Amino acid sequence: MKITNTKFTDFNLASEDTRIENFYIDFILSSLIAAPIATYFYIETDSILYFIVLFYSFRWLYYMIFEMTCGRTPGKFETRSIVVDAKKQRPHFLRLAIRNWSRFYSVLSAVSDDEIALHDKHSKTFVIEDKSLKKINFKKIVFLLFLVAKALFWAAMLKLKNATSIFYISMLLLTLFLVIYTLKLLLSKRNKI
Repeated sequence: MKITNTKFTDFNLASEDTRIENFYIDFILSSLIAAPIATYFYIETDSILYFIVLFYSFRWLYYMIFEMTCGRTPGKFETRSIVVDAKKQRPHFLRLAIRNWSRFYSVLSAVSDDEIALHDKHSKTFVIEDKSLKKINFKKIVFLLFLVAKALFWAAMLKLKNATSIFYISMLLLTLFLVIYTLKLLLSKRNKI
């Protein structure tokens, strides 16, 4: 995807860097929500198909809920971008449903020369930058949540494997150290402001 703002001149399309930042934040947050639920049902049913369907369904719900209610996801709050239709209005439910189902294969958009991603093209939506929108910082919070989830994963692996593997123990301790260090950084910067 190469944003030049020459094909869709009426829109201030979000840059590639903005789109990547949106993806990074939303992928981690949606996966932190979907993975534990899907994993629980995988353990209960031992069905990988059930896991995949639940994982992607909960990620789809994450995007739908945020884009239906706010017009943007946490990643878009961070970058002050928003999803709009051709009239620069909030897209209706069907457009958002198409956009969010097709996003799971539109990773291929990264190698396209088109100015919009495949999921935007299919749903006739655009991600535009609007610096008048309120910015909410999510990156540091997402990183901390990721580390906490990782620590829980290593703890669960120790319990599930019923083992005292030095690898699992060391990964858990390292992750807990990173959680504490990140919290310390976040709190020290907050006190300086």
